[in-house]
Amino acid sequence: ELVEIKTGKARRIVVNAGALKIMQQRQATYPTHHYLFQSDAINLGRHSPPQPINRRSVARVFEKVGQNIAPKVRLGTHSMRKTRGYAMYEAGRSIESICKVLNHSSPAVTMAYIGIEQRDVDNSYLEFEL
Repeated sequence: ELVEIKTGKARRIVVNAGALKIMQQRQATYPTHHYLFQSDAINLGRHSPPQPINRRSVARVFEKVGQNIAPKVRLGTHSMRKTRGYAMYEAGRSIESICKVLNHSSPAVTMAYIGIEQRDVDNSYLEFEL
């Protein structure tokens, strides 16, 4: 359980088996780390307490991965979050359900966030004949 810094909203996140396995592997690999993803950077030669990696560091890694996969695709820190939402949508989950998972304030925000556009609405008329 946590409180989102950006929104101040309370969140409860369940860790699935795949994520738990990765967490356990990281803990085994880095047994002295205080954080699951910890920065080992030294602060100008001064000893500073361990710090978790920051958002900017994660963004740089995503940018590099995106450049390697598809140079025209820009991956960011929200790319996986958006992808999860869109995958849920493609699998038939309701927008309201996805909205709850993403902790959005409304289904309209969720639709814009995962990129449901007018063409998707138009296609629904072509796909479903009553």
